[in-house]
Amino acid sequence: MSTLLSVRDLRVGFGRAPEDNEVVKGVSFELAAGKTLAIVGESGSGKSVTALSVNRLVDFGGGRITGGSIAL
Repeated sequence: MSTLLSVRDLRVGFGRAPEDNEVVKGVSFELAAGKTLAIVGESGSGKSVTALSVNRLVDFGGGRITGGSIAL
C-alpha cells in the first residue's frame, strides 16, 4: 500500500519565540492508504496540536510549525 500521510520530526511551538517554547517535539508517523491511525496519550501530550498541525490550522491558535515535514 502507498503512504497517504507522512509526518517526520514534527516540532511545534507557541509564543513570541516558538523555537524556545516547543510543545510538540520530534513526532513522526506514517499512515498507509486504507489504514486507520489512532493517536493516544496523556492530557497535554500534544495530540490536538499535532492534529491541528497536520491540517495547517495550528497557526490560527497562535502556534507555529518550527521544524519537520508533513507530506500528504
